[in-house]
Amino acid sequence: MVQHTALAVTSERITNLGAPFRVRPARPDDTWLLADLFYHLSAQTRYLRYFQPVPLSLHNAWVEGRRMARRSVVHGLTLIATVQPGERAEAVGVAELAVDPRAPTRGELAVTVRDDQQGHGIGTALLRQVVKEAQARGIAELHGDLLPENRAALRLLRRLPVPVETVFDAGTIHVVLRLSQELPDAAAE
Repeated sequence: MVQHTALAVTSERITNLGAPFRVRPARPDDTWLLADLFYHLSAQTRYLRYFQPVPLSLHNAWVEGRRMARRSVVHGLTLIATVQPGERAEAVGVAELAVDPRAPTRGELAVTVRDDQQGHGIGTALLRQVVKEAQARGIAELHGDLLPENRAALRLLRRLPVPVETVFDAGTIHVVLRLSQELPDAAAE
């Protein structure tokens, strides 16, 4: 049995533009935050994340927000990036780690950042944190699939200081991150 060590703590970060944001584990009561994030993704970002056109509707946003907020700790983790421009926090990004209980040293990875926040370092922070969470859980490989036009995500993955393998298959790029070495702190790079 794999030990599910939780690193998942809230961390305060600064974007490349100097704006503060927070990365923390999602909770079941974050459904509305995650639904709002989904609702504010462009059609192109939704397509790159889900590999198909996903109609924008309150129902679809709520269903997806609830799915992400209720991910079982045993079977993975959802991290949420938030900003607080006013009285209420807004979700600006999410990273998901799904663990197959039949193969507990292998995880699936997905990262999505709201369009107006892309390129500011939020995706990098989410990706680094989900990799550290995976390592703490004894996961040796993270897998993900990308559409070929999602070059920004591929660049993001390749900037990590871990071996990255890519295979083009059936119109998608399958990515494998080998997590044999501990990821250094971002400040140490």
